Amino acid sequence: MDIIYIQNTNILIYRNFLDSAVSYHRVSNDKKNDFIVDTSVELNFVINNYIHYIEELFKYRSELDKLLIFNYETDIYMPNHKNNYDVIFNKIETYFNIKIDNKNEIIESTNFNLNKQRSMSYNTFKKWDLDNMIHGNHVIDGSIGSWCKHINKSLHITYSKSKLYRLNNEWNNLINEESL
Repeated sequence: MDIIYIQNTNILIYRNFLDSAVSYHRVSNDKKNDFIVDTSVELNFVINNYIHYIEELFKYRSELDKLLIFNYETDIYMPNHKNNYDVIFNKIETYFNIKIDNKNEIIESTNFNLNKQRSMSYNTFKKWDLDNMIHGNHVIDGSIGSWCKHINKSLHITYSKSKLYRLNNEWNNLINEESL
């Protein structure tokens, strides 16, 4: 999850915590894109190394009304590796009360396939493109529920019943209440 600071405005971009935790594990341990978490010990390591970020996020629950919030699964992701630019632009224009005139230029310079290509030009997450901050191995496939591909099937139930899963549901409920 990212918090972006723009002119005294905070923008929060978050995704499903189960996907985020697996992604964080991959990145922080510089794992290859096809890694598998095979043991409950490693699964607990994945959860415990990420959960403090989520708990920290909950400290800002009273500030949610001051944030422009994007959820990856509902606001950004679209199948076939396209970003949901209509939703993205609409939320930004509404929040900042502005009109974005160069939408096509933004789309061309930030689309999924271009970012994946940028990402593949570096063989490790520890290297990145200084112009756009895309790390090596940053973009795999962008799919929702990608954690399932990286955790042994025998551990899926354990993972989906973990504290991380419960916090994900609690967070989504909190965000949904704020948007009412």
